Amino acid sequence: VRREVPGHLTDRLQEALWREILHMVNEDVATTGELDDSIVYGPGLRWAGMGTNLIYHLAGGETGMRHMLRQFGPALKWPWTRLEAPELTEELIDKMVAGTHAQAAGRSIRELERLRDDYLVAIQQVLREYNIGAGATLRSLEERLYAESAAAARAALRTAADAGAPAAGEPLRLL
Repeated sequence: VRREVPGHLTDRLQEALWREILHMVNEDVATTGELDDSIVYGPGLRWAGMGTNLIYHLAGGETGMRHMLRQFGPALKWPWTRLEAPELTEELIDKMVAGTHAQAAGRSIRELERLRDDYLVAIQQVLREYNIGAGATLRSLEERLYAESAAAARAALRTAADAGAPAAGEPLRLL
């Protein structure tokens, strides 16, 4: 921490998210469950390995944070949040760019994307073991795909048997 501010950093960040959640629930935009799911299935997975700044650095593509701020920065003025955004001055943009470049530690956008994708898969695989969040979705998908492939294999065996092929476990007859 560069200087003292009231409250802990994480508490302040969570408070901003919490404030927006309260507004959305109050305005019947979404239920608490829908909002929690939007975090669990969205940024929650990404936050396990990268913070918001590095994630947005990736959102800028090959040119990183500078492009992201130039492209998406104007959206900060849209009325979809109750928090007022600071002015995107060149000084602030430069600080964001320098910070995310330092976080990237010399890794390219492609390397960071690969890292992100790899840990997202790993996190989902762990969550699958507990059948929660994105892991429950993964488990359900795998079960459906397994059932479909097993059904297709059984159908293929029936078709082969109907065509005179030996049944499973029977030796092949050479002609």
